[in-house]
Amino acid sequence: MNRYLSLGGVVASVILIAFGITSIVVGIDGRGRVQYDLAREKIVGTPDSEIPNQLVDTAYFAESVSTFVIVMGVAMLLTGIGFLVLTLTTRRREGPADAAS
Repeated sequence: MNRYLSLGGVVASVILIAFGITSIVVGIDGRGRVQYDLAREKIVGTPDSEIPNQLVDTAYFAESVSTFVIVMGVAMLLTGIGFLVLTLTTRRREGPADAAS
């Protein structure tokens, strides 16, 4: 039974690490895409807005979401690494006789 729990810990760790890396890549790509699209579209604030007749060079909400995705990706990556270290450390302490059961 311990072997299956240990294997489950390794699998969960690998999944968290993969999701973390994917989230970081998607967040960075999303942030770059927002900045590129805004520069390409050359959107100007309307006269009744807070930035009248000024170039809109940031989409605050979209960039905030991208930053959140990057931070969550780092958190998942670190959590996955931590779980993997704990799982492998526990597996070594049990020894080969206990891990086989």
